[in-house]
Amino acid sequence: MRWHPDEPHAGFTTGEPWLPIGPDAETLNLSTQRANSCSIPTFFRALLALRHRDPALRSVAPAPLRNTAQVVALRGGAPPHRPLLVALDLSDAPQVLEGIGAGKVLLSPHLDRHGAHIAGDPHLRPDEGLVLVEKSGQEMNFPAPIFILYPSEAALSACRAIRRREMGAWENSFSQPCSLACLPLPPAASLSLEYLFPFAEPSVTSFRFLHAADLHLDSPLRGLDVDLDAPAQRIRQASRQALANLVELAIAEAVDFVVIAGDLYDGDWQDFRTGQVLIAALGRLTRAGIRVIAIRGNHDAESVLTRNLRLPDGATLLSARTPETARLPEIGVAVHGQSFATRDVQDNLARGYPAPLPGFFNLGLLHTAATGRPGHASYAPCTVEQLAGHGYDYWALGHIHTREEVLRNPWIVFPGNIQGRHVNEPGAKGATLVTVRDGRVAEVAHRVLDTVRWQRLAVDCRGAADLEQALERVRNALGAALDDTSGRLLALRLTLEGDCAAHAALARDPLGTRERVRAAGLEVAEEGAFWIEAVRVGTRPLAGPTVRGLADDAAGRLLGAIEAMSDGTDHAALAEAVQAYAATLLDRAGGLREALGAEHPAVLAAEGRLSPKLLRRARQLLLSRLNPD
Repeated sequence: MRWHPDEPHAGFTTGEPWLPIGPDAETLNLSTQRANSCSIPTFFRALLALRHRDPALRSVAPAPLRNTAQVVALRGGAPPHRPLLVALDLSDAPQVLEGIGAGKVLLSPHLDRHGAHIAGDPHLRPDEGLVLVEKSGQEMNFPAPIFILYPSEAALSACRAIRRREMGAWENSFSQPCSLACLPLPPAASLSLEYLFPFAEPSVTSFRFLHAADLHLDSPLRGLDVDLDAPAQRIRQASRQALANLVELAIAEAVDFVVIAGDLYDGDWQDFRTGQVLIAALGRLTRAGIRVIAIRGNHDAESVLTRNLRLPDGATLLSARTPETARLPEIGVAVHGQSFATRDVQDNLARGYPAPLPGFFNLGLLHTAATGRPGHASYAPCTVEQLAGHGYDYWALGHIHTREEVLRNPWIVFPGNIQGRHVNEPGAKGATLVTVRDGRVAEVAHRVLDTVRWQRLAVDCRGAADLEQALERVRNALGAALDDTSGRLLALRLTLEGDCAAHAALARDPLGTRERVRAAGLEVAEEGAFWIEAVRVGTRPLAGPTVRGLADDAAGRLLGAIEAMSDGTDHAALAEAVQAYAATLLDRAGGLREALGAEHPAVLAAEGRLSPKLLRRARQLLLSRLNPD
């Protein structure tokens, strides 16, 4: 199999083949055939797309109308499906389908019959296959026709004779008033079926597609093993399940194609099954007649395994060398895009994208931060004005993990990632479903795909008189949050907020508070419905005590030092005392400084690097212990 013209031996092998690959590998290979609207791969995709799109061809048993040595004719499409007639002339003579009536030619290998309306009984040409939409007395508004080839021995004979014919004779032999300028004419030894019949000029029609990005399949999740209660396996499997949900959605919505705007996974796989999962998912889509066009982003740009990955026929990974266009002529769509060649792409890739193709719905596929977004590196920078002025109908962007409709005329969309990976990626995650009618974007909708929902949950504890009242607030807030998850695992970082008398009881024992909060959650939901990643105590006492009046012990003096450091007053002696005290503690236990780590509060204090945030937390903890009531 010759895969790609730019790979050694056309990608057939990295070794030395035992037979020559052939001098025509530059033009006759899977990559170029995918881009050729006349090729057999394109034909099969068109065939699958039609069968997938029209229920009359896959779910309704056809009724035979003719079955002779010359003609086979079937009718399918009981209400509510449109009536379709499929007829094959098996002879080398014209045939008439008497009693069929008027209709419109939807499919035929003869291009001059493309979209033709038939007033009387249909005539079949020799060796012709025909799909006809029967007229039902109403004005017919059908999708743009798709051509299916029924190659016969007569057609093959004509093809073999091409070298002996003049160009005009070629045109006449197939009864096609088509332009020959675009017909490739290879040497006779390499003739193949993809050159038999050219497709008609594209005509933009109505279709649907899914726009996804940032799959991050099997993205490593750090820190889960530290918490024995963490549902580590379920969280690790979340990206795979979200991908499976994407496939199910595409099939259920009968979309025509799926675009993926980069970051299929993170770097080189830790497990080869990651690639197998991706191939299996893409295979399900292509077998359902759904094309997939994808690009690489910053996370999967340099993966050696990615470059050696063989995608299923019907799935296309666009080039990283230059912008590339994938055409779907059966529905009049052109997808333009370019993969990342390296992780750190600082060039404006969109500037090199080709001009829109006339007669096509033009879609730009780009992994970019655009003008920049918080928390994301500014890769492949570009402006909204630049994208809007490029002339495309839709820009399918990736890289930003929060969904954003940047512009609506034309549509420029970040769909977000399909599965949140940590608490800093909260909320519903999924893909964007786009409906196009008569060449215009008619509907853009977010569809949820995630199986683990990350959330920062703030619990208002204002006025809670004691610990039990604070925990009741937790139960109420957690119950409301679980109502919105539709059975997904809810992964929470919970923060208790507000001035309350329960502050001391909550802040005195942070680990105990976390366990009490988790127990309170189990009163409103089953185990496995949620996981509390962390509990932050951000409450404050109703009337915070001051340093004055506190016991003159170590804790009291330490609190006084903290007050002095945090209110800006110049109490250098107290600050130095805290620093010296922390350093003494560290020095007494050999190796403690290294064991605690450079960011431990004790080490920070000893080196005079305590942040205001740490000082506030230390103050609250000391106050809760000095004032237990």
